[in-house]
Amino acid sequence: MITGNSAKLQIGVESTYGTAATTTQEIQFVSESLRKNLNKKDEGVLTGGRSTSKSATLAKSTGGNLSFLARPDDLGYILGCLLGVEESPTLIAPSTTAYKHTYTALKVTDSARLPSLTVKIDRIKDIFVYAGVKIDSVSFSAQPEDFLKLDVSLFGKSETGSGTLATLTPSALKAFRFAWGSLTYKSGTVGDITSIKLNYNNNLVKNIQTTGSGYYYYEPDPAARDIQVELEALYNADVTAFETAYSDDSLAKLELTFTSEEEADTVKNIPYKLIFTLNNVQITDYYANVGGADAIKAQIKAKAVEKGTDELITVELHNTRSTKYIS
Repeated sequence: MITGNSAKLQIGVESTYGTAATTTQEIQFVSESLRKNLNKKDEGVLTGGRSTSKSATLAKSTGGNLSFLARPDDLGYILGCLLGVEESPTLIAPSTTAYKHTYTALKVTDSARLPSLTVKIDRIKDIFVYAGVKIDSVSFSAQPEDFLKLDVSLFGKSETGSGTLATLTPSALKAFRFAWGSLTYKSGTVGDITSIKLNYNNNLVKNIQTTGSGYYYYEPDPAARDIQVELEALYNADVTAFETAYSDDSLAKLELTFTSEEEADTVKNIPYKLIFTLNNVQITDYYANVGGADAIKAQIKAKAVEKGTDELITVELHNTRSTKYIS
């Protein structure tokens, strides 16, 4: 009997959309649901018999979800392909081994597009190769006594079998954890967060078929980015700013940080770190109710909005890699 515990998953960034790349990172994952999707349609003609006519495949694609833990090295590929722009890494002073990777949201043009991935999955019976895979959305979530988890929604071009895996070693680094997370809003630290979720949605335009794309869909591009944060916090003075902003429609900066207990530079004591900065967020929902004898908690929802030339979102990843994840 084949069990999932023996499965492996590897990814690589493509230089040409839809052309399978060499995989460069093996990721330990929790679950996956990537599959081939065939759009079939019958002719709709009268058969003169007892049922409908035979169907034909009119379009092909792949899609599904991937769930895994956020580790300081694996994560660079996901951030790069989700947001689309990665600056050249810079050393974190005074270190000579710890680097900062900075990601921002892509402004789409005819020549600037989100990077695509090749995903290879060893399901034991066969190794499946998914080419032209783009990230539609990612949910980053962390709960007490748990890890920072990623749920990634993918849309791809093609699936083939009989693939081969590269000889790669999964990350040995510890995943980021809820216990080492922190949040600031309007420059003030909110100390008693009890649940965190950040949803980034590219809203890929993925249903266009042209005479040039054949059976497949035209290379998907992002539409308006939808970035939302859902928080739960103890109902105390820290949440007053959220309550006020919900009433007056004001904008403010929100920063979410996860710090690893492991260090990228053990001499200078510089930890692995992940920082989300949303320069202009609007509080879209806020309430705190009594549901019984338990602690009262505030429920907060926020959305990143466009304002002038400010970056919509900036993500920093601190690790030991000196080169970019995407070109």
